[in-house]
Amino acid sequence: MGRTLHYRIEKLKGKFTAREQQVFDNVSRAYNSGMFEGVWSCENFWISCSDYSPAWAKWGAGKAESNKQIDTRYNTLAKQNLSHTKIVAQLVKEKLVVYNDENRLSCIRGFTKVQGNELNATLVYTALLEISKRCPAVRIHLEDEGELLFAPVYIQNNKVLPDLACLKQDIERWGYLLAKAHCTELINQDTIKSLTKEARSDLNIGSSYNSCAESYFNKALQKYSRVANILSENWVESYPPYMGNVESLDPKRWFKPEIFCHRVNPADFENYKASAETLMEGFGGVYFGLSNKDEKTESYRRIGQLQKLFGKENLQILKFS
Repeated sequence: MGRTLHYRIEKLKGKFTAREQQVFDNVSRAYNSGMFEGVWSCENFWISCSDYSPAWAKWGAGKAESNKQIDTRYNTLAKQNLSHTKIVAQLVKEKLVVYNDENRLSCIRGFTKVQGNELNATLVYTALLEISKRCPAVRIHLEDEGELLFAPVYIQNNKVLPDLACLKQDIERWGYLLAKAHCTELINQDTIKSLTKEARSDLNIGSSYNSCAESYFNKALQKYSRVANILSENWVESYPPYMGNVESLDPKRWFKPEIFCHRVNPADFENYKASAETLMEGFGGVYFGLSNKDEKTESYRRIGQLQKLFGKENLQILKFS
């Protein structure tokens, strides 16, 4: 699947208002047009309460033509200057499509694949921060499979809180697999061989994860330690930042978003190209591993336009570049 950022946008109470849905649409459009058009090298960022699929019950034997007819009708409605939300609502009304999620008006789950493009990862983060500023009654959770973020974070009203519980789960998970890997070494091999393949899989004995458990366990510990140090350095409360204290912190007293992520300078991505081998790489050493440039690869061909797109006058949106 490649390196992905996963996000969840939840209404704190009730359902998303029409204004909030319009904000999702406006911010998404802003991050896919102007200086951001063509910058996305894998998947585009887009948030919508109106994700839909063809209403297959209507199409019957005409399934092969369904998408073409839906697209035609969508484009016709778009010429009337209707928003995406209103267009899809009309398509639903005409029974051409159905909404994908019945809970779409109170919770949106989505993801954006960015591969090794840390600028794209940063844009996902800043877009979600922008939504949070404009929709203070919404809470967002963001998790990065890569290394842009030091930890999964909650976002509300342009402030963030590290998800320490998620980090702790990683430590416990990899610690468990590490312990099991060591314990497996002590088990009589004849006993292990007597188990069926399904039983060994169910018990997670001999799992490929066991061989890398120590590395992931240490990495999870390092992440937790780093976040704990950041919290200590930025903590202003009268009590120490233990997990329970952090989790119960009033959102008004959450932290500036830039302290829990790496800085990304768009200029560093000028003419940057990456190969498939860099999908899960990020800040594993020297900044982004720029030694992995591959001039023959076309997958990042548009990144070379960034110097032109991101002039000094346009950098304000990347407030922590």
